[in-house]
Amino acid sequence: MAAGIVVALIAGEVFHALPGPFIGIAGIAALMAAASGSITMILLRLCGSAGVSLATIVLLIFGNATSGGILPADYLPAWLYPLHAILPVGVGVHAIQGLSYFHNDGLATGIAILLAWILASTVVLYLRDVWSTTRIRPADGSPHHHAASGHTPAPYLITSHEGATASDWVMSGRSPGDHRL
Repeated sequence: MAAGIVVALIAGEVFHALPGPFIGIAGIAALMAAASGSITMILLRLCGSAGVSLATIVLLIFGNATSGGILPADYLPAWLYPLHAILPVGVGVHAIQGLSYFHNDGLATGIAILLAWILASTVVLYLRDVWSTTRIRPADGSPHHHAASGHTPAPYLITSHEGATASDWVMSGRSPGDHRL
């Protein structure tokens, strides 16, 4: 929400570029940031560090080019035109323009699509974590012992790198580049 407030302050109050209501602009800008961030997180988790580059290409380059903020979507090449209605930047720009200038045209659709991106991203991330093939087990094969039992837990081994989180690596005492089992 902080990103939306900052955008609304700068665009609306400082530069007077958007005559729409402050709360509405802040809310849509926050939804745009959340949708873009969640898509980037999916690509990062599914594709590794290459996901950030992919997110940059899709969301920044294609998203800004097809947003309709500078040039109306009708002037886009035929193969780019459909992206303005589904990528978060285009949907958000259309919703903010509708809120500010065109009697809320596209506002409800924009909010619905941005929320759908956020919800779908959350579901994909959840399912990816649930179905991850990473298994953490004590190195000696024993079951995990609780501190209350008086037993010290054995060091942990990560049996697969896929889906391992930072806390998994800390618990195992290894770094992500260490491929020893």
